[in-house]
Amino acid sequence: MKIGELRRPWHEDDGYVWIHELTPLWHLGYYDGPLSMICRNEKGEHFYVATPFESERSTWCVWRLTEDEWAFESRKHAAFVEHVGRHTDYDPETFERSVGLDLKPQPEWRKFYDNPEWKKRISYEARDFDGICARPA
Repeated sequence: MKIGELRRPWHEDDGYVWIHELTPLWHLGYYDGPLSMICRNEKGEHFYVATPFESERSTWCVWRLTEDEWAFESRKHAAFVEHVGRHTDYDPETFERSVGLDLKPQPEWRKFYDNPEWKKRISYEARDFDGICARPA
């Protein structure tokens, strides 16, 4: 099922697969709270995004990352940490965001934001999602 086909209510007996035990690693989009994130559970790494219903940020769609997708997201995040900082990271125990942690000087940020490799974004939403989850962060 594509994210655009998602309909409420959110019940497992309606065919939605609930994915549990997700640990947030870092967010990709943020506005008054995370909008999209990379997370992990015992089955691997995942991308998740808030459902398209603005009033309902407590339910998220989840896509399991392939090895290539995880490699790309990991490399991109490592470059972000090196040139911008760790302020998108989450503590795996408390799920709290690392606000202001290790923030680099602004001139250093250009090394990340001006690099064409890091302007790329994988469109996970274009494929069927693997399940839904309660917002873990």
